[in-house]
Amino acid sequence: MSVNLIDKIQFEERKNDYVERIIDTDYVSTALFFKFLVHLLKEAEPAMQQWNDSIFNDKEVFKKHFKFLIEVIIQKETNEIQELAVQEPVHEEEKLVELYSTADLAKFCGVTQQTINNWIKEKRIVGVMKDGYRAHAKIAEDALVTFPTGAKILVSELKEAWEQENIEPVTDEITYLKYCIKEFENSYGDVFEKTLGAKTLLELTPQEETDATQWKSYLNRLGNAEASSSDT
Repeated sequence: MSVNLIDKIQFEERKNDYVERIIDTDYVSTALFFKFLVHLLKEAEPAMQQWNDSIFNDKEVFKKHFKFLIEVIIQKETNEIQELAVQEPVHEEEKLVELYSTADLAKFCGVTQQTINNWIKEKRIVGVMKDGYRAHAKIAEDALVTFPTGAKILVSELKEAWEQENIEPVTDEITYLKYCIKEFENSYGDVFEKTLGAKTLLELTPQEETDATQWKSYLNRLGNAEASSSDT
């Protein structure tokens, strides 16, 4: 069983809520599960070796420790990915690393190009290349992007996920675009202009910003497709 990009992002966004729910639902079983995880991971985080059963005496203290444990698991996975990238031998005959523009990465992430530029300034993207001060940034496929939620995703994974999500069914373009737009209207309860289109960029959540970008793209493509169809 594999964990895809969407799984990772959703887990990052909801991890604290998961901890709250499972502890409130079944305290005893969650405590046993927690002890088992600590036993497996205590070598990864020395601080956990000092923990004992007293943390279960206070629910809020238990929740705090469980959230810390989740962060250790996420960091451990990220470190393993980075170690594999460093340890992998490099041979001259291997193919060159693919480079992408900020516009490409914006498309893969479902955000604006300005957002990508801001993330570069904030050091959220590790693996950006620039030949000079005024040169355009190039982002390697093995660069690591840190999202506002804390999720760390490789550019190659973002590209792969974007390609999978944008595979269009074999049908005429206008029918397909109308279907996609209708899905968004059903999801948000009305047309774009009365929902996400009525909000400023600062009012949009990260998910809404992603949806707004895709929704607007479908609307523009539909307009162009209908215009081309009427001309023929």
